[in-house]
Amino acid sequence: MDIQATVDRLNDYRKDAAQTRESYRSQAQRNTETMQPEYSREQNATLLAAAQKRLSRLAEDAQGEVNRAQTKFDKAIDDLFNNREFDANMAAQLDNLEKIDLTGDEFTYYARQFKDSSLAMRRLAAIAKDQGYRVNGPTIDVMNGLKNDAIQDLQDVADSVAAGGVDTNMTAELIATDSAEKAKTTVEAFNRTAENGFTVTANNQAAE
Repeated sequence: MDIQATVDRLNDYRKDAAQTRESYRSQAQRNTETMQPEYSREQNATLLAAAQKRLSRLAEDAQGEVNRAQTKFDKAIDDLFNNREFDANMAAQLDNLEKIDLTGDEFTYYARQFKDSSLAMRRLAAIAKDQGYRVNGPTIDVMNGLKNDAIQDLQDVADSVAAGGVDTNMTAELIATDSAEKAKTTVEAFNRTAENGFTVTANNQAAE
């Protein structure tokens, strides 16, 4: 899946929000400096209401982008784990595997055997963990974890829109920009993990 368009739109909303906020600030300052106090307060109140309405709409649009990304992730995971078959034979085989010590290569063999059943893979991953191994690959827990990380990063960008876009505070701007980049990196990991097969490593070894 691809979220580049989502990130681009969120960044556009962020810039629009910053421009809206800055336009209000500069115009309100000019009004304060050039108008009688009572009239400037009235004009600035009108400007503020318009700016707040615009920012609220941008924040809603930004949140809509995050919600649509969530839906795309959920569909991708559903498509990946559309086979939830878990029959009595699988259950019996996994019961037997739980009773014996397996090597990493043996776990890899069974991971390939059960890869089309998300429920069987979850059970196999638990057995591997109990025996000191880690199943690396597109298990449903791994994919949901990557999805949640990406959605949180996108949410951080959307929240910056609600806060007024790119802030004049450089730290806030860098955080929002970093979140957008992290979301893209996480999606790349999501796609790569979905495409790769399963491997098994000991817990004290790095995954390939």
